[in-house]
Amino acid sequence: MPSLPVRDYGRVVTVGAWAVIATIFLGWASFLVAFGVFELGRTGETERVKISSCHSEGGGRGPSYVVCVGRAVDGGTQDEVSVRYDGRPGETVVVEETLLGPSPVVEKGFVEWAVILVFPLLPLGIGVLCVALAVLAARRP
Repeated sequence: MPSLPVRDYGRVVTVGAWAVIATIFLGWASFLVAFGVFELGRTGETERVKISSCHSEGGGRGPSYVVCVGRAVDGGTQDEVSVRYDGRPGETVVVEETLLGPSPVVEKGFVEWAVILVFPLLPLGIGVLCVALAVLAARRP
């Protein structure tokens, strides 16, 4: 089996390292894009829920949070709806069904939209730069 000169082993390690770093940053960018689509594209049905009771959950290793339980006001679902919301009994809240369960509808401002849309460009740019460096390392004489 022919062996590579020591110089070529260094090239393989360099190209491999840049490729691993590029993969990490491109994966991070794809996660941020998916998260942004999820955050901005909530398409669940909204309904008004009148809160009947609230209690605190969690604690231990993680922070505690308030969970409120109520029923739909508009005659939507007849089941009780649990929402992570810091509210009071008797309050009416507009909730939206998402992939992670019901959550209160929160209006997003321009800055939040801009951050969600622009932030994935940072790891994407770094990933593309690492791919270019890997290609340059592979092509060097």
